[in-house]
Amino acid sequence: MRAWSWLIWSCFGVATACNGEPTNDPVRSGTAGQSGAGRGGVAGSAGRASGGGGGGAAMGGGRGGSSASGGSAGDDTMGGGAGGEEGGSPSVGGGGSAGTGGSGGKAGSSATGGDAGAPSEAGAAGVPGDPGCIDEFPGVSCDEDGPHFTRVVVGGPRYCGIRTNGELGCWAGGYTYAPLAGTFIDASVIYTVSGVLDDGTLASTSTEPLPTGTFRSVSQGYNHACAVRTDGAVRCFGDNGWGQSEPQAGPFESVSASEYSPGPFFSCGLLETGAAHCWSRTPTSFQPPAGSFTAVVAGDNYACGLRVGGAVECWDEDGGTTAAPVPPALSFRTLDVEDDLACGLLPDDTVACFGQNWVAGETPPPGSFSQVATASSAGCGLRSDGTIECWGSARGPAYGTFTTMTMGRGTCGIRASGQVECFGLNPFPPAGTFSSISGLTDHRCGVHTDGTLGCWGPDTNGSTTPPQGTFKKVKVGESHSCGIRTDDTLACWGKNTNGEATPPAGTFTDLALGWAHSCGLKTDGTVTCWGRNAYGEGSPPADTFLSISGASAHNCGLRTDRTVACWGSDVSGQSTPPTGVFQSVVAGGEYDDGDSFAANSFSCGLRDDGSAECWPGADKRGPFREIVAGDKPCGLLVDGRMRCWVGYP
Repeated sequence: MRAWSWLIWSCFGVATACNGEPTNDPVRSGTAGQSGAGRGGVAGSAGRASGGGGGGAAMGGGRGGSSASGGSAGDDTMGGGAGGEEGGSPSVGGGGSAGTGGSGGKAGSSATGGDAGAPSEAGAAGVPGDPGCIDEFPGVSCDEDGPHFTRVVVGGPRYCGIRTNGELGCWAGGYTYAPLAGTFIDASVIYTVSGVLDDGTLASTSTEPLPTGTFRSVSQGYNHACAVRTDGAVRCFGDNGWGQSEPQAGPFESVSASEYSPGPFFSCGLLETGAAHCWSRTPTSFQPPAGSFTAVVAGDNYACGLRVGGAVECWDEDGGTTAAPVPPALSFRTLDVEDDLACGLLPDDTVACFGQNWVAGETPPPGSFSQVATASSAGCGLRSDGTIECWGSARGPAYGTFTTMTMGRGTCGIRASGQVECFGLNPFPPAGTFSSISGLTDHRCGVHTDGTLGCWGPDTNGSTTPPQGTFKKVKVGESHSCGIRTDDTLACWGKNTNGEATPPAGTFTDLALGWAHSCGLKTDGTVTCWGRNAYGEGSPPADTFLSISGASAHNCGLRTDRTVACWGSDVSGQSTPPTGVFQSVVAGGEYDDGDSFAANSFSCGLRDDGSAECWPGADKRGPFREIVAGDKPCGLLVDGRMRCWVGYP
């Protein structure tokens, strides 16, 4: 979080499937598609009689890029045909560039003769429309394993990084999002996000007036920020109640703003002379020891400096060490501090941390890193391959593949080994292997491979204290949960204010839980509900179903004819599904006890072609093998990688 200290991904318009495999479909590889221009399709292969068409935008999406290259000439043994098109035809998507004409086909061989093909005409630029296979933060193509970064920037509750394309991406719960538009050379976060754009100007989510001029670095504190201009002068913005925004003249190499609330607030900077200087409510507050430093960082109610030889010294507001952590006798190359946790790189590029050991925040993973940053009780490091790994109370972006997943206020997935890995709130599941998991709000439950249940998160009303026995399935609501035992009967536990944890007798195959209601799919295919029925969420239609899914105050089910029916709140249109058949359906949205959740609710269905269709909201082409929903929808691509997106307007 220091001075330089939330899948959202894209499938661009190429003649490949979303998993990166070439397609042999002549429509996808030879003609313009309907999905979006993306970066433009690849060239079509050579045709026998008429040269291959330029790759269209059949799988396109994202922001749009350059046009496709032209198709090659026709096979010379069959007579030269026309050259292929270059540039996608007008289509939805991010808006590709206009193409230029393809080259002419070459002459046929002497055996059959044939004229050279004429160049084709330029394709028109794509127009904005459906974003295709992306989520909120474009830039990662579907054949990548996740977002890659050049810098990790974390602080307070936010975990962010500067992407390899210069864009700023933050992650939460396994999905990523872009808090600020543009390309950045530096960024810093606490609750506010501030950055230096590639033209040297400042950008921030703060509503405070920003300093003008060109800058090389910025440090965001709790209620103020400071930035170093290219001439070495420091300019601060935001609150100045403690004098934390009044630096001396400089010139400075770097600056660091404290994040501690309720104070004292202060800032420290490294002068070009190597001396450290801090400023706060009095001229002597947080004044560092004499001598030269290579870095200085402001932490909780103390600051630390890195000496030329790699030793670390820390001091508090009075210039002593009473409130400061005791650094180890190690030589550090870099140092970052937040709250009571400090981490730095050692000469061998491994990480060492010291300070208060919150949630194992002092225990970084082994191996080498190129950068390290701290955020309260967590640390994050940048690996040499551009991936980010976090420890303590945080998790980095979701990389790799999973066999199944769940989405709530955070994301969890099951690896091929059966181990559960979570991102976002409560990322620490119990030990053991799992066959299925469920989560909608702050707690989660799963079925172990031996059939017993394991739950984690806050134990509100006993929601993470499941019953004994073996189960086939478990579903989680707001503060209650229900499971299907191996004899197909139900057991529920947790909050029961509206009777939501008092299930009926009978045998069941599926469950759908919401804020204060529960529904069960009986073995005869009918649905029964119990608990609250304020919005009709407890009144299912008299149909037979294959599966059901619940959210705050609405539910959806897949009928036996594979059409979808929804019931309950429909304020946003979340209970008005489209026509046609689906493989599965999920209901989701923000969880809140009141009318406010209705405006953020949605539903999504998985079509037979692997595309996800949401109502209301954006469709995602995938192809997915599974979709889930919590506060936003996510899916597993066919190869097991996670992708998430905004599911409601």
